[in-house]
Amino acid sequence: MRSTITVIGAYPIAEPIPEIVEEIRRLRELIKFPPKALSVLEEMDVCTIQMTEPISYALEHVRQYDFSQIPVYDSGRYVGILTTNTISRWLAQQIAEGAEHRDASVSEVMEFRELSDRALLVDCTVAAADAIYQLAHGSAECGPVNALIVTATGEPTDPPIRVIVIYDLPSLSAALKFG
Repeated sequence: MRSTITVIGAYPIAEPIPEIVEEIRRLRELIKFPPKALSVLEEMDVCTIQMTEPISYALEHVRQYDFSQIPVYDSGRYVGILTTNTISRWLAQQIAEGAEHRDASVSEVMEFRELSDRALLVDCTVAAADAIYQLAHGSAECGPVNALIVTATGEPTDPPIRVIVIYDLPSLSAALKFG
């Protein structure tokens, strides 16, 4: 069944093709009800470490789960993110100083993080589009970030539900597919 041509005044402006009308409806729903990041990403177990724990504990998470970023807590409060880059900088310093291998605490290793070794706490309702934006731009308060740590309310005392990293961008983007 073919639609009639819409006319305003004496000039036709569009012919409402059913496929196009349906796509407009889909886009409208996407705008009105944006998908939440957690609804489009796979569930994952989140490993955390304490500032007082040995770096070997963090390295076991890296080896076993292939994590490159691990949230760090101190007395139940989020304090930062330990990255494999931070660990590498610490290890390079140990080698340069000729230090014997020792199992330093996470807090000692965290002293080697760079300004860009940061994560942003977000609440579990963060939209996929917002997660993409925050991974790309960070926030005004903390600048660029390596990861988003999703908690129930986004507060530093909440345990993490998920860590969103650049690896998750294709899944987040697919949820926003336009076309």
